[in-house]
Amino acid sequence: MVKLPMSAAEEQSQKIRLPRTSESVSLQKIRHTASHVMAMAVQKLFLKPK
Repeated sequence: MVKLPMSAAEEQSQKIRLPRTSESVSLQKIRHTASHVMAMAVQKLFLKPK
């Protein structure tokens, strides 16, 4: 299969834009919850985390 070159407009539309934490309330909630899950995992693995 031969990949044909894209025009500048097509190339721009193909780029992935990841949201920043400051731009997304949902992302803030996910990261906050993930930090609690990580803390619980550390507490289970290491008896006395600092």
